[in-house]
Amino acid sequence: MSASMMIARHGRRFLPSVTQIQSRCINYTMSGFHLLLPDVSDDTPETNPLLRYHDMPDFNIPPDKVITGTAKLSQDYEVALLQHLKHLQDSTEPPTFESVIDPLENARVPLYYSLYTGRQLGSGKAGRYFEAYKKTIDIAGQVESERWYGNSLYKALLSVRNSGNLTEVQSRLVDLYLCEFIRNGAEMKESQKKELSVVIQKITEEQKKYKRNLDTAYSMALRKVDEGHIAGIPVQILQYMVPPGSDPRKGPWRIVPHPMVYEGILRYSRMASLRRDTWIKMVSMAGSDMMERRSSNVHAIHGIVQNRHVMATRLGFKSYVDLVLERTMAGSMDNIVSILDMIKNKLYDIVKDDLETLKEFSNKPQLEHWDVEYYRNLQLEELFNLQELRYFCDYFPYTKFRDSFFQLCTKLFGITFQERNDCSTWHENVEVFDILEEDGTVAGTIYIDPYARDDKLDRSYYEMGRDRSAVAETTPLTYVSLRINPSYDQSKPSVMQFDDIQSFIMNMGCALQCILSRAPYSEMSGNRHMEPDAQKIVPYTLLNVIQIPEVFKSLSSHHSSGVEIPDEQLNSMIGAQEHMQAIDVLNEAFKSALDLEFYLEETRGTFIKTPESTPDQYNRLYKEFIPMPLHPKDERFCTFHDIFIGGRSCLYYAEIWSKMVAADAASAFKEVLHDEQKLALVGKRFKDTYLTMGAAVDPKTVFRTFMGRDPTPEPFLAKFDNRKAIATEE
Repeated sequence: MSASMMIARHGRRFLPSVTQIQSRCINYTMSGFHLLLPDVSDDTPETNPLLRYHDMPDFNIPPDKVITGTAKLSQDYEVALLQHLKHLQDSTEPPTFESVIDPLENARVPLYYSLYTGRQLGSGKAGRYFEAYKKTIDIAGQVESERWYGNSLYKALLSVRNSGNLTEVQSRLVDLYLCEFIRNGAEMKESQKKELSVVIQKITEEQKKYKRNLDTAYSMALRKVDEGHIAGIPVQILQYMVPPGSDPRKGPWRIVPHPMVYEGILRYSRMASLRRDTWIKMVSMAGSDMMERRSSNVHAIHGIVQNRHVMATRLGFKSYVDLVLERTMAGSMDNIVSILDMIKNKLYDIVKDDLETLKEFSNKPQLEHWDVEYYRNLQLEELFNLQELRYFCDYFPYTKFRDSFFQLCTKLFGITFQERNDCSTWHENVEVFDILEEDGTVAGTIYIDPYARDDKLDRSYYEMGRDRSAVAETTPLTYVSLRINPSYDQSKPSVMQFDDIQSFIMNMGCALQCILSRAPYSEMSGNRHMEPDAQKIVPYTLLNVIQIPEVFKSLSSHHSSGVEIPDEQLNSMIGAQEHMQAIDVLNEAFKSALDLEFYLEETRGTFIKTPESTPDQYNRLYKEFIPMPLHPKDERFCTFHDIFIGGRSCLYYAEIWSKMVAADAASAFKEVLHDEQKLALVGKRFKDTYLTMGAAVDPKTVFRTFMGRDPTPEPFLAKFDNRKAIATEE
């Protein structure tokens, strides 16, 4: 993993390490530049549509053209960058924002368009297109980040920053650039850069060790089970437990290290012994029991944490936490801890009561860790009659729900959706819509791939297809891919489960923010370089608004009769989704606190000195957050890959933070729900702030502009009071 990827908090980048940069055939010297470029194709816009970045994408392009087109654009970018750096170095004129940024903008927009298109082909068509996309990453991977090592660009940006003649969005972009330069050693001497490179290499080695240990633990976790062990486990879980092509109802079955399998066994298996063995294997994986096999992650975690701390101090920060939180909405450890403490104080007793309720429900003298999800699900079935809720989806046929959501967006934000039939797509089911502003201008275009199939990713997602750029004169494109089960019955349309609806709203929220953002520069467009703890505020706000019962009901329409869903059925479904939700939220708060504790300089002492033992902070935080005894085999931190080899180190809290801010923002809609005039004003204010500003404005300022104050966690926490009251009534 690269230096920038390790210390970056947000964005999708293709950045090389310091070592890779040092090995490139590029020399930035006072006398000039020397560059060795690989041989690339002679593709032109006439022979390769990937180079026509102002046009709609051509998804009939052959895989080899994806590779050669990206190679050509990578070469064009590199040549343009070096020419720009040399011009900045040789120029006697004082740099301006436009003279520094515009050439970069014109070079990177076409390159990223090709990468976005290749990525979508790889995700939507898979096969050779996925292999082609992986090759484009190899080609473009080192090129785009070379700007962070151009000293003339860094000096020019400093000059522009000090001039003071910048708009807010220009200041944000320049600050982003300067931040990346500093994190790549711009203020360091050569000897210091070499030392930083050594530290980064150590982190990479420890992360590889961590990954190898996980792979070893996963291979040892494989276990065959017979038919008697699978009682109660639904077929959608069993399909992950059989070899490809096998009937999940006939086997053979194996317990494999897959989240769906572990969660499914703990939730549905009627055999307590299987649940127990699965839970213990899950929480002890790669733990101290693996010391003798040298496959424990305790030492690797020690190395990652220690060297990340060293890296942060070399870059001038007190701790790795301070480095990561520098560009976040929360801004400081104190603000995050305050929210986590409020969640803990609010939910600890609620969770304790929930667990006691489950114990009584189970008729067991002691509720074990591996019993919680099983009896929680049994109680859920009893309280909310899940058999009746099977018919919930009949009230949400996909096309009708989609159109109703579009109409709601028109009502709230003044935008309209106009379907297009003149665009190339990667599958016949893909839908294309232009999004029009109130004056009729096209803000951007969205592609929706609604249905599950074998040749696409097995998760829902949204991705950019093209950035907005006033300099390059491009409008945004976005891709939304969903996993709705298609209907094979000609008499019945495809219908949406509750999870499908949530996924639709979340991904559409992100897509709308990217399309409606008016930031004129590609790297400020949408939420690409938005603070990571603010990136999901828009989709979670829309989800909160949609789940207001009156709004949710208005979006329903039975696929045959057209009637809205009955209140009782809707409330039961919402209640089922929120059943004992405090358990999940408190657990996420615990992991968020643990993530920060690992990296805080003040808490390194015992853990850094004695990596063989369970970290003291894990034991302490567990007791603070979780109202169940700590099991002696519980070393879940050894598989907490999100914070050690994933991209969420010191950022695990971001999900809770976004939910907290979104619940507060949604309260503005709830307060005026029955006043059409006021509701329209709130919708316009939300569009003019959250949907329009994108990453161009600091997220604290965006919230204050929308709400007129700072955010409060009270609306987020209040729903747990509401659920407790409902449970009491029931």
